Amino acid sequence: MSTMERTAWLFTREQQSVRIELRATSDGVQLLIEGPGPAVSRHDFPPGTSVDGFRQDYEQKLLDEGYKLQVVAERRGGVTRESENEERRRRD
Repeated sequence: MSTMERTAWLFTREQQSVRIELRATSDGVQLLIEGPGPAVSRHDFPPGTSVDGFRQDYEQKLLDEGYKLQVVAERRGGVTRESENEERRRRD
């Protein structure tokens, strides 16, 4: 995770949501998955291992189940980037 301390993705489907957060830790990187509902899981990745493949596979599973990416937030710079659909809607 280069210089970012945290990055989070929010996926929604009807009234359900799943939030995925990537956190830099002293032991590597932690992937936190909250939802749907009360479900919470944490996955720790030591330095030198890649969390990206795991995260991308999980995101694809959500998309295949009908979830849509709503927001990507990067905490370090205070930058929030909305999904491409939202950006496209604003340009029209």
